Amino acid sequence: SGNWTQVFPIVLQTGLGNFCEPQIAVPAEYAGKKGVLGVVAHSPDGLLYSCAAVNFVTGTAATNADCKNASITVDFSSDPSLTALVNGGGASSSTSPSASASGSAAASSSSTPNAAPGASAGLLGAGAGASLLVSLVAAVGGAALFF
Repeated sequence: SGNWTQVFPIVLQTGLGNFCEPQIAVPAEYAGKKGVLGVVAHSPDGLLYSCAAVNFVTGTAATNADCKNASITVDFSSDPSLTALVNGGGASSSTSPSASASGSAAASSSSTPNAAPGASAGLLGAGAGASLLVSLVAAVGGAALFF
């Protein structure tokens, strides 16, 4: 419920293996705040959640060497279950990052220039036919909201 911001479009991963997006651009006003980065996969087993407490900073960091993609296909998609997580409870939603996701072994991406693009989705071995949603929330005083 409420206060989640979608920072990467919903994508559909087809095939088994890892999908890594090396940089996710977040709103500039998050710089200097604490928050939660959440990745949700809609798989045959249901919704699978992965969350991390983060400090939002300005600038970028080097891409982790473990950020590699398997021979999978990743396409921009829509998924009503994932969209409802962001839109439910009046949360703001944005799919503005101009990333081009091509999830092959040599996937390339670009992200919207931003003051705080260092958040990374990391490796997520989601399996065949999983939709992914990356969202975040800035926390006040260390309090975090979960879906």
